[in-house]
Amino acid sequence: VGYEGVFSVFLAEKTRTRAMDAEGLPLDYYKSYNVSWHRPDTFFSNYTGIGNDGLVACKDTRFYSPSIAELYVDLSGDSEGTEVVSGKRVFKCEGGESGHWWFSPACRQDPSKCVPLITAGDGWDISSLAQRAGVLGMPFAIAVATEAKYGMVPA
Repeated sequence: VGYEGVFSVFLAEKTRTRAMDAEGLPLDYYKSYNVSWHRPDTFFSNYTGIGNDGLVACKDTRFYSPSIAELYVDLSGDSEGTEVVSGKRVFKCEGGESGHWWFSPACRQDPSKCVPLITAGDGWDISSLAQRAGVLGMPFAIAVATEAKYGMVPA
């Protein structure tokens, strides 16, 4: 394609600065999201404020890929984050197959403490995002935005 690309998660400068100024919490460092030590959710909007308009139903994304869900369980040990639908293991989204949000174990019991994490396409990098959240104690509510909505998601 004529250019190098890397995977990254966008973090708004104002959010990063607010956390650093308030608590010295570097949100650009993955360990800052571990809920055993920190409350990163206090620096982000609640996922409910984003709404579901412009988000893709879980059944139409990689959340419903059995191979990705099985790998997630194998690596994280978090079978509660998945369910069996029509004989296949898939991620368990709030609202079932027509739902939009998957909650990591770190905030599943209290989704108000989840940090919203939005991807696009058919769920770009859902596999590694979910694995990181499950293994590293990161409190993520993950959803997939349509291409049109992705550029308008609030930072």
